[in-house]
Amino acid sequence: MQVHSSIRECFEAACADLQKTIQSAVRTLLEDKHLYQSVVVEADKAVGAHRLKVASEEAIRVRHFADVKNWAWYAEEVSTQFGRPGDDAFADQSLQWTAPSIRSYCSTCDRREPFNLASALNLFNRASGHVGGVVTAAGKTEVFSMSYICQGCKGPPEVFTIRRVGPKLTLCGRAPMEHVEVPRTIPASISRFFSGAVIAHQSGQTLAGLFLLRTLCEQWARLFASASDRADAALDAYMDGLPVDFKGRFPSLRTMYGELSEAIHSAYADTALFQATAQAITEHFEARKLYKLSDATPQVIRA
Repeated sequence: MQVHSSIRECFEAACADLQKTIQSAVRTLLEDKHLYQSVVVEADKAVGAHRLKVASEEAIRVRHFADVKNWAWYAEEVSTQFGRPGDDAFADQSLQWTAPSIRSYCSTCDRREPFNLASALNLFNRASGHVGGVVTAAGKTEVFSMSYICQGCKGPPEVFTIRRVGPKLTLCGRAPMEHVEVPRTIPASISRFFSGAVIAHQSGQTLAGLFLLRTLCEQWARLFASASDRADAALDAYMDGLPVDFKGRFPSLRTMYGELSEAIHSAYADTALFQATAQAITEHFEARKLYKLSDATPQVIRA
């Protein structure tokens, strides 16, 4: 805790720490969280680390920061036309913060790279009567839009939308869609089902994720069965073609398909099942690589 001798010094230091806290929370949200996940800005803790020596002045500080979670938090814009109306944190209950640089996956560079801020917008400031956000029962609500450019390739900007309600920041939009690192052992022909399942699950749509994992199992098995075979028959044909030792030691796509079907038919968004099945699918295809089983088409395999 820091004790200050003047009100202005205390307020400026407290606001500076709050700015850093918001920046850190935004960086965590954009780098580590997924769509519709959230982080909480510890605003009270940031400003509470600064106190005043004189009791009467300390009372002023307490009143000033009492509702800091519902202050307007203006993202510093590249164009200041719609930016924060005032610059004196001592005079009004608002704060301007600068969006941080981040690290994110770049599809052009095919790896995580540093990204620089290209633009930041306070979207509600463009709506008449909503400058500084909207006060709701849940807390001050604001929406920020930020675009970032890869330092390496300088390619098209990646755009993120953050919704703030009180101290909570939620990642509510991004373009392009988040990249998911698919295990290299999963064949390219079905990798989109795996990545789509992970994105759905991380976005809170676990039931859709279970369906995509089941689709992966079925579509892979169909490569080893007749075109007219139903899903169960295709899975039987695929599993029957595996080495006996393989089937006894490693996860079965047939078993996974059955467990996923049960959850889907009962509309049960089973998080534990999703995680276990994603791991089992990875292990199944790692085992195929270990056994040096071909990923060729059925015609080549049967020839």
